[in-house]
Amino acid sequence: MCAAFLSHLRLSRGSLWRMVIEDEKIIAAEELFTDSRLRIRKVVQSPAGKLYLLTDEINGKVIRIMNSTN
Repeated sequence: MCAAFLSHLRLSRGSLWRMVIEDEKIIAAEELFTDSRLRIRKVVQSPAGKLYLLTDEINGKVIRIMNSTN
């Protein structure tokens, strides 16, 4: 089982989805940051496995995503 992240840019805001994959099938999907007004431009994972978002605003930001184990 592994987790994958999928980003989608729309006109109003970006979406970030966490997909749990098992045996090449998606067994769970969760949309993240549903209450935020972030417009996500790009999502990247570092070689160390850390997840970063780039926002698409006038004063754009690079945001490191942390979970309870980071």
